[in-house]
Amino acid sequence: RMVQVLERTLDHRLARVRKLCYSRNGVLWALLNDGVARIQFPSPVTNFDPLIPSGLKYASPLRHDGLLWVFADGRALRGVYSRYNRLTGFVDETPPGSYLFTLADIDGMLLGANEEGVFSHDTDGWHMVLPGIRNARLGVARAPDGAICYVARGEYGVIRKVGNEFVAERNSLPGLGDSYGCVFDSKGAGWVELGTSLVGRCTWSDGRLLLETFGPSSGLDVNGWIEIYEFEGVARFHVSGHLYRYDEESHSFSEDQDLLRRLPQLALASGRPVTDSAGRLWCTVHGVLTVIDLKSPGKDTVDFPPINFSPTSY
Repeated sequence: RMVQVLERTLDHRLARVRKLCYSRNGVLWALLNDGVARIQFPSPVTNFDPLIPSGLKYASPLRHDGLLWVFADGRALRGVYSRYNRLTGFVDETPPGSYLFTLADIDGMLLGANEEGVFSHDTDGWHMVLPGIRNARLGVARAPDGAICYVARGEYGVIRKVGNEFVAERNSLPGLGDSYGCVFDSKGAGWVELGTSLVGRCTWSDGRLLLETFGPSSGLDVNGWIEIYEFEGVARFHVSGHLYRYDEESHSFSEDQDLLRRLPQLALASGRPVTDSAGRLWCTVHGVLTVIDLKSPGKDTVDFPPINFSPTSY
């Protein structure tokens, strides 16, 4: 069974491998024309750059219907597979419009949004289903009836699929700009990045979507872009070396000193950290990918191969 293929499309230096040598500790060595390569197997990092049509500034992977999609620089790239089910490349399958703002799989439906509206994808391609909703962020709160909650430029609301049609309940909110990412806390609230020094809280109450916005007057008094991530079921808000959390009783934010005493690294941890199933925290510190073993007594850093960019999300 073929597990992994290493070839020149992944690294041009693999075009002229003169000899392979397998060592007893599970490492494969390759003799090249101009040096020696140490190949870790299975590789902890997959480099998709050679398979993407052009260089990227931003990319986010997505699984839909068993296929890999990449949301990259305003485009939707669909994975192409060989008859051996091996990923061989990507094709551009972006909805009509100048720049795709959102790509999401929600309840098995592939949806996209841009300045023209909301699109749905099926075997025949993309179809406009809700025109006029500009740059929607989809799935920002959890509704019990399966409705899709969204925030968009100048509005927020709920989308429902009735038969083969999509219907939106729209609420105008002048001044609301574009949103950038959403995370959920353990209580089901969706927290949305709304730009410099501004965040939004989306909750479902009494059969309707509620949207609250918070800024400097709510305790987020450090100017800068607020990155939101979830840790131990609580939403955390990182900006300019400060870490905040929300207090429901006071309806305001304060610095998360308790967490910083436990994990002082989080004062500098950007990139919207995440915790994996093995209890490791993935974050970016001083522009470098950093992995912290939360189960170790000293919260030690895990050795990880260097990558050639600074992750902004995980």
